[in-house]
Amino acid sequence: MVVQSKNVTPRRSSISLSNNSQIKEDVRVSDLFNDYLKTFAVHRINMLKINTIIKPIIFFSSLFGMSMFGMFCIKEVVSKNLNLINVIIKTISSVIVCILFGCGTGIFFKWLLEKSRDTHTGSYIYVCLLSLIYSPVTLLLSWFFPQASNIINFVNAMFSTFIIEYNLIYDYQFLDSRSSFVFRILELIIIWIFLLVILPSIAY
Repeated sequence: MVVQSKNVTPRRSSISLSNNSQIKEDVRVSDLFNDYLKTFAVHRINMLKINTIIKPIIFFSSLFGMSMFGMFCIKEVVSKNLNLINVIIKTISSVIVCILFGCGTGIFFKWLLEKSRDTHTGSYIYVCLLSLIYSPVTLLLSWFFPQASNIINFVNAMFSTFIIEYNLIYDYQFLDSRSSFVFRILELIIIWIFLLVILPSIAY
């Protein structure tokens, strides 16, 4: 399979930094908020901004805080007869399995495209954390509709997988339609095997 990357600006993580000149990342709340909104709307984020672990930590902390706030609100307004622990376990397990799958397939497809060295570890971590974007909503919906929790968690995992793949594999252009077709078919087969067979058997 022969592929070719587009003429795009190299990611900041792939730029070698000298001792005299270092690129400092300005971690701003507005950047995090924009990334959050873009991911929630299933849009691509700017991978050029990721070169430290600070941003993923801040994002994950805010997401965890939102989840805890959502859980507190639920506890106050909804009957305690529903099994909250089951809902949380199902959501977390589906997201974890999905993240592992997303990272694995992301690395695999990068290797196929001979571009695995183009993505820094920080980029993978940040994208994986961004894939958790729907988890607070999933917890809320699963709590209010426990009978549909399996379907809700399945959809959440599907979106998480798509977010990971969409952000990690987006800047490549195939030399011919045949190579593109083979690659996309392979990608679809692997993802659908995961969604229809592996994820339900592990998470549910």
